[in-house]
Amino acid sequence: MKVLFPKLVFLVIYLSISASVSHAQKTVLVNGEASKVTVSNTDVTAVNESVPGYMNGYERPTGDIFQKVAPRLGTTTRTSTLPPATVKKEPLLANVKSVSFEEGSFDVNDSGQQFLDIVSNTIKSGEAKTILLKTWYMSEDKVDISLTRKRLDACKRYLESKGVVSNLILTSMVAKDKKSTDIAVLMK
Repeated sequence: MKVLFPKLVFLVIYLSISASVSHAQKTVLVNGEASKVTVSNTDVTAVNESVPGYMNGYERPTGDIFQKVAPRLGTTTRTSTLPPATVKKEPLLANVKSVSFEEGSFDVNDSGQQFLDIVSNTIKSGEAKTILLKTWYMSEDKVDISLTRKRLDACKRYLESKGVVSNLILTSMVAKDKKSTDIAVLMK
Protein backbone atom coordinates (compact mmCIF):
# COMPACT_ATOMS: atom_id res chain seq x y z
CA MET A 1 0.00 0.00 0.00
CA LYS A 2 2.89 2.38 0.81
CA VAL A 3 4.43 1.78 -2.63
CA LEU A 4 1.12 1.96 -4.50
CA PHE A 5 0.20 5.48 -3.34
CA PRO A 6 3.37 7.24 -4.71
CA LYS A 7 2.97 5.36 -8.01
CA LEU A 8 -0.67 6.45 -8.23
CA VAL A 9 0.28 10.08 -7.56
CA PHE A 10 3.01 9.88 -10.19
CA LEU A 11 0.52 8.41 -12.72
CA VAL A 12 -2.00 11.21 -12.09
CA ILE A 13 0.71 13.88 -12.52
CA TYR A 14 2.03 12.23 -15.68
CA LEU A 15 -1.43 11.99 -17.25
CA SER A 16 -2.24 15.62 -16.47
CA ILE A 17 1.04 16.83 -17.97
CA SER A 18 0.78 14.67 -21.08
CA ALA A 19 -2.80 15.82 -21.69
CA SER A 20 -1.73 19.47 -21.52
CA VAL A 21 1.32 18.91 -23.74
CA SER A 22 -0.55 17.13 -26.51
CA HIS A 23 -2.72 20.21 -27.18
CA ALA A 24 -0.32 22.97 -26.16
CA GLN A 25 -0.49 26.52 -27.45
CA LYS A 26 2.71 28.00 -28.77
CA THR A 27 3.62 31.34 -30.28
CA VAL A 28 5.13 31.03 -33.75
CA LEU A 29 5.50 33.17 -36.87
CA VAL A 30 2.76 32.63 -39.44
CA ASN A 31 3.56 34.64 -42.59
CA GLY A 32 5.59 37.16 -40.63
CA GLU A 33 3.03 37.64 -37.83
CA ALA A 34 3.43 36.24 -34.36
CA SER A 35 0.39 34.02 -33.74
CA LYS A 36 -0.73 31.55 -31.12
CA VAL A 37 -1.21 28.10 -32.60
CA THR A 38 -2.53 24.87 -31.15
CA VAL A 39 -0.07 22.01 -31.44
CA SER A 40 -1.10 18.39 -31.15
CA ASN A 41 1.94 16.12 -30.88
CA THR A 42 4.10 17.75 -33.58
CA ASP A 43 1.32 18.99 -35.90
CA VAL A 44 -0.18 22.48 -35.94
CA THR A 45 -3.94 21.93 -35.69
CA ALA A 46 -5.23 25.50 -35.46
CA VAL A 47 -4.01 29.06 -35.91
CA ASN A 48 -5.61 31.16 -33.17
CA GLU A 49 -5.21 34.89 -32.53
CA SER A 50 -2.22 37.03 -33.46
CA VAL A 51 0.05 38.44 -30.76
CA PRO A 52 0.59 42.16 -31.41
CA GLY A 53 3.98 43.54 -30.41
CA TYR A 54 5.55 40.10 -29.97
CA MET A 55 8.25 40.82 -32.57
CA ASN A 56 8.88 44.45 -31.62
CA GLY A 57 12.56 45.23 -32.14
CA TYR A 58 13.03 42.51 -34.77
CA GLU A 59 14.35 43.76 -38.08
CA ARG A 60 13.91 41.64 -41.16
CA PRO A 61 17.29 41.12 -42.90
CA THR A 62 17.65 42.74 -46.31
CA GLY A 63 18.63 39.46 -47.97
CA ASP A 64 15.76 37.40 -46.49
CA ILE A 65 14.97 34.61 -48.96
CA PHE A 66 11.81 33.31 -47.28
CA GLN A 67 8.54 33.79 -49.17
CA LYS A 68 5.11 34.21 -47.62
CA VAL A 69 2.66 31.38 -48.25
CA ALA A 70 -1.03 30.96 -47.56
CA PRO A 71 -1.86 29.07 -44.36
CA ARG A 72 -2.58 25.41 -45.04
CA LEU A 73 -5.16 24.87 -42.32
CA GLY A 74 -8.11 26.44 -44.13
CA THR A 75 -8.17 29.36 -41.68
CA THR A 76 -8.78 32.91 -42.75
CA THR A 77 -5.76 34.67 -44.15
CA ARG A 78 -4.41 37.74 -42.43
CA THR A 79 -2.48 40.34 -44.36
CA SER A 80 0.91 41.35 -43.14
CA THR A 81 2.65 44.70 -43.37
CA LEU A 82 5.97 43.12 -44.34
CA PRO A 83 7.05 43.57 -47.96
CA PRO A 84 7.60 40.43 -50.01
CA ALA A 85 11.15 39.12 -49.84
CA THR A 86 13.34 39.46 -52.91
CA VAL A 87 16.39 37.44 -53.77
CA LYS A 88 19.36 39.54 -54.80
CA LYS A 89 20.70 38.56 -58.17
CA GLU A 90 23.68 40.91 -58.19
CA PRO A 91 26.47 40.07 -55.76
CA LEU A 92 27.70 42.86 -53.50
CA LEU A 93 30.09 45.07 -55.49
CA ALA A 94 30.70 42.09 -57.77
CA ASN A 95 31.69 40.51 -54.43
CA VAL A 96 35.45 40.88 -54.93
CA LYS A 97 37.38 44.07 -55.60
CA SER A 98 40.79 45.14 -54.54
CA VAL A 99 42.68 48.15 -53.24
CA SER A 100 45.89 48.76 -55.18
CA PHE A 101 49.02 50.27 -53.72
CA GLU A 102 52.05 51.80 -55.38
CA GLU A 103 55.25 49.77 -55.21
CA GLY A 104 56.84 50.19 -51.76
CA SER A 105 53.93 52.27 -50.38
CA PHE A 106 51.32 51.46 -47.78
CA ASP A 107 49.28 54.69 -48.07
CA VAL A 108 45.69 54.22 -49.29
CA ASN A 109 45.37 56.31 -52.48
CA ASP A 110 42.26 58.25 -53.60
CA SER A 111 40.74 55.44 -55.66
CA GLY A 112 41.32 53.04 -52.76
CA GLN A 113 39.64 55.47 -50.37
CA GLN A 114 36.63 55.82 -52.69
CA PHE A 115 36.29 52.05 -52.90
CA LEU A 116 36.67 51.60 -49.14
CA ASP A 117 34.00 54.31 -48.62
CA ILE A 118 31.59 52.17 -50.67
CA VAL A 119 32.58 49.10 -48.64
CA SER A 120 32.03 50.89 -45.32
CA ASN A 121 28.61 52.17 -46.44
CA THR A 122 27.64 48.65 -47.53
CA ILE A 123 28.56 47.24 -44.12
CA LYS A 124 26.84 50.04 -42.21
CA SER A 125 23.64 49.60 -44.26
CA GLY A 126 23.48 45.91 -43.34
CA GLU A 127 23.82 44.53 -46.87
CA ALA A 128 26.95 42.67 -45.79
CA LYS A 129 27.99 41.48 -42.35
CA THR A 130 31.77 41.05 -42.56
CA ILE A 131 34.74 42.21 -44.60
CA LEU A 132 37.74 40.05 -45.45
CA LEU A 133 40.92 41.90 -46.43
CA LYS A 134 43.22 39.36 -48.07
CA THR A 135 46.65 39.79 -49.57
CA TRP A 136 49.72 37.80 -50.55
CA TYR A 137 53.37 38.29 -49.72
CA MET A 138 56.66 36.96 -51.02
CA SER A 139 57.53 34.05 -48.77
CA GLU A 140 60.66 34.55 -46.66
CA ASP A 141 61.00 38.23 -47.69
CA LYS A 142 60.84 40.08 -44.37
CA VAL A 143 60.56 43.51 -46.00
CA ASP A 144 57.58 42.37 -48.10
CA ILE A 145 55.94 40.76 -45.06
CA SER A 146 56.27 44.03 -43.13
CA LEU A 147 54.96 46.12 -46.04
CA THR A 148 52.02 43.76 -46.57
CA ARG A 149 51.11 43.93 -42.87
CA LYS A 150 51.24 47.76 -42.99
CA ARG A 151 48.94 47.77 -46.06
CA LEU A 152 46.40 45.57 -44.29
CA ASP A 153 46.56 47.79 -41.20
CA ALA A 154 46.12 50.93 -43.32
CA CYS A 155 42.96 49.52 -44.97
CA LYS A 156 41.59 48.36 -41.62
CA ARG A 157 42.29 51.73 -39.95
CA TYR A 158 40.61 53.55 -42.84
CA LEU A 159 37.47 51.39 -42.56
CA GLU A 160 37.40 51.90 -38.78
CA SER A 161 37.70 55.67 -39.29
CA LYS A 162 34.57 55.45 -41.48
CA GLY A 163 32.59 53.81 -38.66
CA VAL A 164 33.02 50.09 -39.37
CA VAL A 165 33.39 48.13 -36.12
CA SER A 166 36.80 46.46 -35.95
CA ASN A 167 35.46 42.98 -35.15
CA LEU A 168 33.68 42.94 -38.54
CA ILE A 169 36.99 43.30 -40.40
CA LEU A 170 39.01 40.12 -40.92
CA THR A 171 42.52 40.18 -42.36
CA SER A 172 44.49 37.43 -44.07
CA MET A 173 48.07 37.18 -45.36
CA VAL A 174 49.07 34.24 -47.54
CA ALA A 175 52.61 33.33 -48.61
CA LYS A 176 53.20 33.09 -52.35
CA ASP A 177 56.13 32.98 -54.71
CA LYS A 178 55.55 36.50 -56.05
CA LYS A 179 54.82 39.96 -54.66
CA SER A 180 51.36 41.53 -54.72
CA THR A 181 50.50 45.22 -54.51
CA ASP A 182 46.76 44.55 -54.11
CA ILE A 183 44.52 43.79 -51.16
CA ALA A 184 41.42 41.83 -52.13
CA VAL A 185 38.23 42.90 -50.37
CA LEU A 186 35.50 40.28 -49.97
CA MET A 187 32.16 40.99 -48.26
CA LYS A 188 29.72 38.44 -46.93
